[in-house]
Parts: sequence; C-alpha cells; structure tokens
Amino acid sequence: MTWPAAMRTAFLATVGRGRWWLAALASFLVRGGVVVLLPAIVALPTPAQVALHLDPSLTGDSPGDITPALVELAVRLLVSGALALLVSTTIGVRLEGDLVEAMAEQTTEPGSRRLRLPLGRAVLARLIVHLPTLVVVVVGGLALAGATYAELLAPSGAEALPVRVAARAPLAVTAIVATWLLGEAWGGIAIRRLAAGETLALAVGGGLVGVLRPSGLATLALTSLAVGVPLVGLWLASTQAYDRLWPLIVDRADSWAVTIALALLVATWASGLGLLGICLAFRAAAWTAEGLRTP
Repeated sequence: MTWPAAMRTAFLATVGRGRWWLAALASFLVRGGVVVLLPAIVALPTPAQVALHLDPSLTGDSPGDITPALVELAVRLLVSGALALLVSTTIGVRLEGDLVEAMAEQTTEPGSRRLRLPLGRAVLARLIVHLPTLVVVVVGGLALAGATYAELLAPSGAEALPVRVAARAPLAVTAIVATWLLGEAWGGIAIRRLAAGETLALAVGGGLVGVLRPSGLATLALTSLAVGVPLVGLWLASTQAYDRLWPLIVDRADSWAVTIALALLVATWASGLGLLGICLAFRAAAWTAEGLRTP
C-alpha cells in the first residue's frame, strides 16, 4: 500500500466512528493533554501569591537555603509525579491499545494478522521513547527558568506570563515541542509493532527507523498539523470565552449574562473537544496504517 493510499484509508476509516473519537480524545487527555488545555481556563498564581502561601520552613533564613523541609517536598513531588506518570501512561496505552486493535482491521491490507497489544511492554515502550524528551525538558527547563526570572524582574509586555517567557526562550520551547512530537510518533509506531508480535527491542528500534523514514516524517508532519490546528483553535477560543465569563462572575453581573457567557464557554469546549477527538482518531489511524503497511 502506498503512503497516499494509507492516509486516505486512515481518513475514511475515521469518518463516522464516534467511539474512536472518544477513545482517542480520552487517551490524549489522560496522557498529558489535559495539562495543555487547562491553562486556557485556569488562572495560574503569580509569584507573589505563591510566595505568600509558602511555608516559612521551606525557604530558610536567606534566599537559596536548602532546608530539610524543601528536600522532603522535592522528593514527595518527584515520587508522586513518577507514580502519576506511570498510572496515566498505563491508562492511556490501554485506551490506545483498544483503538489500535480496532483500527488495524480497517486501515491495513486484507489478510494482515490480528493485533494484540501487550500492555506491560507497551507502557515500557512509551516511557523509553520519551527519555530524550525528558532530557530536553530538563535542559530546556533551565533556559525557561532563566527567562522566567528575567521576565519577573523586567516584564516585556502585558501578555500572560507563559507567553512572555516563551517569547524570551523560543529555542527551548521549540526543542521541547519538537522532541515531544517525535517521541509520540516514535512510541506510536513502536506499540503497533509490539501489537504485531515483535519484541520490545525490535519494536522500539523499528519505531525509530519507521518515524525517520520519508513516509514516517510525512505522516508526522500531516498528523501534527491535523491535531495542532484544532488544539490551538480550542485553546484560543476557550481563553476568549473564559476571559468574558470571569469578569461577569467577579462583578456579580446579571444572572442571564452569566448564563449566556457560561453556555458560550461550554459550547466552545464541547465543539472544540469534539473536533480535536476526530483529528486525534485520524492521527491514530494514520500511524496504524503507516506503522503496519508494506512500503
């Protein structure tokens, strides 16, 4: 099957399959998508607000002090973050596995073997392929921390703080996003190869080769665009709807005005998530077709 034929098959297989849309959306949200969407309607605390609520035992007597309470808090955050990552990855891969098994019957060539995803190895594969992402996040995080400090000392505009920080360190943001997208694509092919019966090492290695070949890079570009457009649209639209609702609540405006603004926010989220789910299902079908097709 040629690459254009595979992408056309993936698109046609996605049309009208609401269960696929919901499963793809749920897998995306569980595996970290909710972290991307929530800042659009959640006001992040300012540094002053964070400092006001900090326990004095964490800060010590002078700036830069490392107190036992601070070390304990850091350890707890690391452990709970690792557990949350493991649980969310397991749930997300389980949802993705059901989706891949169903999609393979519609997007691969007739006579192909039925897929069965081994959950444990699939979770491990997802974590392995994102090790480069972890490295880039740590290195890029240092640059973002410096940009945040500089922005707090000398604000460069009136936009939201994350936007101003990203503008100060565009290379770090670009590197983190690009590495994350590559890791998602790499893991997507790897778990499909696992489902086809390959070992963990072969699936991970073959996944990297698969995503770096010309058709893999084309699939990465196509699916990133397909998901990125509705994601950015939802983020911007929900931000605007929230910005109109919140002042009405704070000022205790007329109940009808609040109801209309709230309905607008809910409608924006519902329609945006619906469109995003369709595009995520297409992405999953496209990687299933690309990962298992015969070049």
